[in-house]
Amino acid sequence: MAAIAGILTIPIMILNLLAAVVGGIWLAFAGDWSVLLIGLSAILIGHFAISLLLAPSMILVIPMNWALEKNHTTFAILLAIPSVLWTYLILAAWCFIWFRYFLHGVTDGTLVPRLLWAYAVATGPWTYLASVDARSDPRSPAITTSFFAQIGCVIMMVIAFATDGRPDDNSMYLGLGLPLLIALGIQVLTVSAAAINERQYRVR
Repeated sequence: MAAIAGILTIPIMILNLLAAVVGGIWLAFAGDWSVLLIGLSAILIGHFAISLLLAPSMILVIPMNWALEKNHTTFAILLAIPSVLWTYLILAAWCFIWFRYFLHGVTDGTLVPRLLWAYAVATGPWTYLASVDARSDPRSPAITTSFFAQIGCVIMMVIAFATDGRPDDNSMYLGLGLPLLIALGIQVLTVSAAAINERQYRVR
């Protein structure tokens, strides 16, 4: 897994740097202004919107910390899982909805820039939030979540391109869902291991 992640890191980084710039300029030259402006608005305020959408998951943080303090590790893990699932539900919906929106009414001349723009809008806010988390905690699970979301969005781009911008929903679900399921599994295992280690530390 680490080797695969290492191979994909550089292409993903290049795409992160160029998708918004190339896609945005291309759409401007193509005169696709509504898509350009809506996407730009989503990129600028997306992290605020996502933070609000993720707020319900924070309700479980207080009881989860209480459970850890009382050495109720299993209960703490059970509380953490719904919070993680909610995060992934919002992430999947955000990415899928934007791709579907930008593919609506696509033409041969706007397919590539719209796909680049969809990638930028879908992943940009999550990448920003992950970078903020990483500054305070280099081991933040948000980094892994964001990376696998980027992979899922790349797969959706490939599927959409291969079908001339008319992919069926099931293939898009699958393309996005598989990387997110892998990331979810990693995060659940990480949360479980951290809770167990915390309990062992407190027992000592």
